[in-house]
Amino acid sequence: VLPPKEDGTRAPDAPSWTGYQTTRPTRKQIDAWYADGRRSGIGYVTGQQFDRVLALLPPDHPDRAGALFHKAEAAKDAGRYEDAEGLYRDAIKAFRNGGDRMGEGESLTKLGNVLWERGTHDESLASLAESARILESEPPGVELATCYVFSAGARIVAGSFEEAIELCERTLELGRELDVGGQVSRALSYRGIARCFSGDEGGLDDFAKALEVAEAKGSSRESALALLVRAEAEWAIDRPTVALDTVRAGRDLAERRGVTDMVF
Repeated sequence: VLPPKEDGTRAPDAPSWTGYQTTRPTRKQIDAWYADGRRSGIGYVTGQQFDRVLALLPPDHPDRAGALFHKAEAAKDAGRYEDAEGLYRDAIKAFRNGGDRMGEGESLTKLGNVLWERGTHDESLASLAESARILESEPPGVELATCYVFSAGARIVAGSFEEAIELCERTLELGRELDVGGQVSRALSYRGIARCFSGDEGGLDDFAKALEVAEAKGSSRESALALLVRAEAEWAIDRPTVALDTVRAGRDLAERRGVTDMVF
């Protein structure tokens, strides 16, 4: 079993399922997941169930694309990026053949993320750009916000801070009109570090807002992220002592709420 996110979705609150597939959590770990009363439900690692579903679905079945997508998600969460890449590509093709533009765009976003993790950065950026082009032509939603946030993160790593800030602000604009989950908090965190790396120390204010939004949403993962990314920004602007204090705060929050994979 594994903890679900605190934002009301059924998504797992863990970047990787690998440990949960082989090791049962202790009673102490489970108690930590639910200690603050914000989390409900529980997640189960299903493993080979997607293979059984796909074996029952013919190539032209309308549900096959979704099954491929979720199998890709499981592979990514287990750290099997090569498998995930192939499955996302299959899902993209299936969604495209079925005329599901939202599914195609969302799969391209996730493919872009996996390609980035695998070190193929140019192809990753191309996948994210294609995703944005498709999703911008559809009704706006969390899929587009996620695409913008993933793209912003890639731009920060590449040193394109102005582009990252613009993408974050697009996400925040969507968040003023729609419920885009934890993407608003993450966009604030990413905008904060992009501003700080650009020499604008006012970006530190974005982290306080990110933490406030994450706490209001009940997302421990985004709360920890806001603190840990802030520490990186503080370190970069010559505040190492403050940065260490912020890291400790982020670590303590993550450990207290059972999202210890956030600390490395």
